[in-house]
Amino acid sequence: MLTCEGQTVTPDLDSRALAHIERRQSHASAAVSIAWLEAPEGSQLLLVANENFCTWQPTEKSF
Repeated sequence: MLTCEGQTVTPDLDSRALAHIERRQSHASAAVSIAWLEAPEGSQLLLVANENFCTWQPTEKSF
C-alpha cells in the first residue's frame, strides 16, 4: 500500500480486513483508500473508501 508520503508499506492487517479491502476494490473503478491504526497489540482497519484520504491530510501551510 502506498502512503500519502509516497512510501510503500504493508500494514499487518488480519485476513478479514484484507478480504474487506479486496471486496471493495473489486467493485471500485479506481484504487480505494484505506485508513488503519497501528498499536503494540496489532493493526486495525478503520475505513475503506473510494475517496482519496490524502486530500484530508493537513499540510504545513494549513496546520
